[in-house]
Amino acid sequence: MKMNKWLMMAAVGMILFSSCEDKDPDNVNDIDISGKNNKEVLMIQPWAFYSYSQKINNNTVDAMDACQKDDVFVFKANDICEVRNNAIKCNQADPETFETAWSMITPTGNIVNFLGFYFTLKTKTNSAVVLEREWENRTGDLVFEKLELRASK
Repeated sequence: MKMNKWLMMAAVGMILFSSCEDKDPDNVNDIDISGKNNKEVLMIQPWAFYSYSQKINNNTVDAMDACQKDDVFVFKANDICEVRNNAIKCNQADPETFETAWSMITPTGNIVNFLGFYFTLKTKTNSAVVLEREWENRTGDLVFEKLELRASK
């Protein structure tokens, strides 16, 4: 009877131990953004350039160059954004990485100064961030821009 009790306890222990999973730091589903302000969400992980579109007079165009599709942005606390050009560069003379300024008026706000423009942070999850802005072009047309960043490994 004592042997069965110890055997049963060992079996239960092995089942419990084997059911525990290690968190994969590269898995964006493991990143918890609850309780994080907007600035912290941007700084929590690298973000890949996923899509960029412009809408003018109800016509939407993909405004993203092929060379931008592998770019990654790392937002840092000191208002510096590290840009990683990765394998496909728009200009072969461009460096692998460079730094540019970024900022937010307030960490909890939704206005982001990024790439020299003021965007509104529209949505955020642990795997995607959507930034939008509107402006008037030289001909007086209203241009609506949408920039989506996805979590990068």
